[in-house]
Amino acid sequence: MIRRLASLVAAAALSIATAHAAPNTRIVSIGGDVTEIVFALGQESHLVGVDETSLYPAATKALPHVGYLRNLSAEGIISLKPDLILAAKAAGPAAVLTQLGDAKMQLVHVTGADSFAGVLEKIDIV
Repeated sequence: MIRRLASLVAAAALSIATAHAAPNTRIVSIGGDVTEIVFALGQESHLVGVDETSLYPAATKALPHVGYLRNLSAEGIISLKPDLILAAKAAGPAAVLTQLGDAKMQLVHVTGADSFAGVLEKIDIV
């Protein structure tokens, strides 16, 4: 339900959104809700990888997968050469997130409660 709500709210936000990713920005999205927001904002062309929980929309199946949300590997993510990593609050393990930071990867934690206000917060972050 939260994921569908996120899609609806993100689609509404798309109509008023003015910021877009730079033309060559390479994004790895970690977390199904985060990936859905990227798609809803029309920025899916920047995605170079997603995690295993990113099941919707169906186009996510064609993207390289970097592992499961809570059991990521830094090497799999780094190999995609992302400019930006968008990570849901449940992403981990923490040691992998530290490795990504140590590798000078731009990592943005997409936090927000599982509520309507939280979805709006996640959209703002993405």
